Amino acid sequence: MSVIVDGTMVFGDRLQIFRVSLAHGNRAIPLGWIVVPGKGLIKAERLQTLFARVATLLKPFADQVICLADRGFRDHDWAQFLTQHHAFATHVSMTWTRGEDTAAPELVIVISNQRAHPHRLREYAVRMDIERSFRDDKSGGFDIDHTRLLLAVAIATLWCHELGGFVLQHGGTHRCMIDPAHTRQLSLFQLGLRWLKRCLAVRLDALPVFHAHLSPCHLPPVRLLNSVR
Repeated sequence: MSVIVDGTMVFGDRLQIFRVSLAHGNRAIPLGWIVVPGKGLIKAERLQTLFARVATLLKPFADQVICLADRGFRDHDWAQFLTQHHAFATHVSMTWTRGEDTAAPELVIVISNQRAHPHRLREYAVRMDIERSFRDDKSGGFDIDHTRLLLAVAIATLWCHELGGFVLQHGGTHRCMIDPAHTRQLSLFQLGLRWLKRCLAVRLDALPVFHAHLSPCHLPPVRLLNSVR
């Protein structure tokens, strides 16, 4: 099980939401969050209560949890926070990005308490799931830039993931009603959101009961088809 820690600006960059989310289906489902005023980094002590609540939530379901965060959580107070109960060795895994036409390759350094290995880099790549979810929360779904209903957004995100799994379980017939390409072009979240909208608009009886249950999901990333001119 992997959880991701990150923050995003809302309300015209006046507030930050710091969120701990569960990685699922190439996206991230909110487990807990706090809202703080202003920009910039946050001290570890501000998130201790949040981490404790999420740990209590996850304890019955997972013996081991991988926690992923970016360089915004790099200061010495974070090192002190992580080692306050027991010290551990620090291992470093490194690689270079491939680069693009307009960007040179960049060095990627991942620090972990696990032994250095290429698998650490693959684990860290999961962190990008929360960036995609923040996009869903804003322009792609719920417009959290202008709402304080964060609990409702978290429940709706869980529901959309459950509905997306429902669509995929029923094969291409269901999927093609909302994603008509030959291969899947929508994320699990978008499949669920669009199925919900379709059911509310034209066929309410096709909307399954919400169980707040996630099925194991190992989807490959969506590869968008090239447009044909």
